[in-house]
Amino acid sequence: MFGFFRNKKPANSVNEFILSVYGNPPPPKRANLDEAITVAAKEILMGIVDRQEVRKLAEIQHSGPIPYSTHDLALSVATSFFDHPDYAESLKDFRALVLLQSIMWFQEGLVAPVWVENFEKILTKLDQTGS
Repeated sequence: MFGFFRNKKPANSVNEFILSVYGNPPPPKRANLDEAITVAAKEILMGIVDRQEVRKLAEIQHSGPIPYSTHDLALSVATSFFDHPDYAESLKDFRALVLLQSIMWFQEGLVAPVWVENFEKILTKLDQTGS
């Protein structure tokens, strides 16, 4: 009658995205920034991308509203470099390995499926364009 028990509607598309990925209510922010940078730089990007570049992007994403897990943040950050003109060719040989690793993280509950799906879409696009 007074709307006390109604769920609040998301204010914008970012909130809608967060709720669709993480549920309602979403978890608190929980990514360990330094660990995510290490995972992205070493395990996903194989040391090819300068750690400071990884850090810059990770800090930007980490400061936003998305409640990433550590591995969500690492995969999201690293994905940006796979289609970056300066790194795409150098990272080409690692695509399948990293996709497999991201699937294993998903199976272990370390990463939300949307980040694996996004990475796979980027790789598919790159394969189709021959990049």
